[in-house]
Amino acid sequence: MKKTATLTFQNAENYGAILQAYALQKVIISFDLNNEILNYSSEYMGKPYGLSALKRKGLIRYFLGIGYYILRLARKPKFDRFRIEEMNFSKPLNKNDLKNIENKYDAFIVGSDQVWNDSITNLDSAFFLNFVNSPDKKFSYAASFGFEKIEINVKKQYKYLLKDFSAFNMREESGVKIIKSLLNKYANLVLDPTLLLTNKQWKSISIPPKKNNKYILVYQLTFSSLLVKTVKKISNKTGYDIISIPFPMGGFFNSDINIFSGPKEWIGLFSNAEIIVTDSFHGCCFSILFNKKFKVCLTDGVTRIYNLLNMFELESCLIKKDTNFKIQDNINWNKVNNLLEFQRNKSINILKRMLKN
Repeated sequence: MKKTATLTFQNAENYGAILQAYALQKVIISFDLNNEILNYSSEYMGKPYGLSALKRKGLIRYFLGIGYYILRLARKPKFDRFRIEEMNFSKPLNKNDLKNIENKYDAFIVGSDQVWNDSITNLDSAFFLNFVNSPDKKFSYAASFGFEKIEINVKKQYKYLLKDFSAFNMREESGVKIIKSLLNKYANLVLDPTLLLTNKQWKSISIPPKKNNKYILVYQLTFSSLLVKTVKKISNKTGYDIISIPFPMGGFFNSDINIFSGPKEWIGLFSNAEIIVTDSFHGCCFSILFNKKFKVCLTDGVTRIYNLLNMFELESCLIKKDTNFKIQDNINWNKVNNLLEFQRNKSINILKRMLKN
C-alpha cells in the first residue's frame, strides 16, 4: 500500500490546527493509502516567546500570546488524548531526522494552515519539503501564505523554496495568485481539510455540552472590542446564555468561561450552539458545516476569512466597525450546502488524483 506523509502544524493546542490535520489524514486514508503526520518540531516555532518573537509581534501581541499559551495548558491533556486515540503520527522528528526519511514514503504533502507564512515559521525550509530530493514526491494541499502579497525582501527565498513542487493546491485565491506571479505555475483552489468531512462525520466524534439552555458560542482568538460589543448586542436581544472560549478579550460580558475543552468538546459546542460569534477562520468553517447563524468580527483584513465567506456567498455574516446587522440573517443554507458539496467533491478528487497517480 502506498505510504504518504503530511507536514503541518500538529503540535499546538489549537483547535483549527489539530482538526485540519485530523481531517486531511482521514480523507487520505479513505483512498486506501497509508498516512502518517510527520511529528516535526520546528526550532523557531518552539521558541515563540524569545526576543525575536517580541520584535516580530510587538508588545501587546507578545504578552497576549504568553497569556494564551498559559491558558492552552489547561486543554493540553485532552489534545494529547485526541492525538493518541484518533490520529497516526510518526516518531518525533527534528531537522536532522528529516534528512533520512525520503525513502520511507511515496509522497509528501505539506498543508493545510499557514505553513508558508514567514512571520510564523521564519521560512523554516522543512515546511517547503526541502528534505525531499525527488520533485515527483512533493505536493501541497490547502497550503496558505496568510497574506495577499510576498514582501520584496523574501521573494527570492520563496521562489527558491517552492521551485520544484509537483503540484500546488492552495487554500485561498490569494495563494493561487501568488504561485502564478512568483513561479508562473498553475495552482488549484481547494477547501480547507475540515470542510472535506461532513457534519455527520464531525458529530460522530463530538462530545455535546451538558447544557440544555440555548446559548451563544463565542470563539475569540484576538483582542477585539468590536466582537465583545457584538456579543452583548446579540445577548441583549435574544436572552441566550453565553459560552466563551477561552475568554472575552476587549471588554466584558457575563459568560461561562471554557478553558478545558478538547477538540471533541469544541466540536460539540459548535454543533449545539444557537448563534456563533467568532474572529477565527476555523470558527467560520465549523459554523458553515453545522449551518449555524454566525457573525464574524474582524478589525483587520484577514485574507483567508474573506476568501472563505466569498466562496459561499456569506459576506453578510461579516461585522465591521459601526455595522448595523440583523441577528436573523436569511441565509439560504440549501444554496450554501450545494456549494459546499460541489467544492468538497472537487477538492477530494484533486487530492485523490494527485496521490493515486
